[in-house]
Amino acid sequence: MAEKLCCIIDAQGFVKNGVFFPREIAFCSDIKNVSFLVDTKLKYYKMSEKDRKTNKFIERKFLGIPLTQEFSAKCIIDYKPEIYRLYLTLKTSDKKLVGIKNYQLSSILSVLNIPFINLEDFGCSRLDILEKIYRENCCGFHNKKNKRGQWKCAVRKANILWKWVKNRKTDL
Repeated sequence: MAEKLCCIIDAQGFVKNGVFFPREIAFCSDIKNVSFLVDTKLKYYKMSEKDRKTNKFIERKFLGIPLTQEFSAKCIIDYKPEIYRLYLTLKTSDKKLVGIKNYQLSSILSVLNIPFINLEDFGCSRLDILEKIYRENCCGFHNKKNKRGQWKCAVRKANILWKWVKNRKTDL
């Protein structure tokens, strides 16, 4: 199955009313690596108390990226067409599948009719284990280094997962 993967996609983000809002999206492949920020348009004052607390915790302790952004050259508002456009540039006639390890991303790809496989279904280890094997740095979108170590970074995770796929001795 690895020979049928065109890329790995990962997304990190926030949740409001049980809906995932990607803030950072990354693609990793043999052809190109692409990442971009998404302006979620979320506002803390419009959230429930539970979502506000959860997302502030995610922002400060896990992502190191603010909930929303005033302006950035790499910030996209409507991310779904961008995901689909990038998928079309990476897929080939024999490599049409996307590899993921992210439940929230699976629903987005399903809506876009992008075929994917969950790498966990093929024995992919937990990310903390893979991070010890495949060293990757966080991208520049995140604040300074987290006191606990690395931020949750879509770029780093996509690169690590791509290396895992490429280094597998058995087929997916």
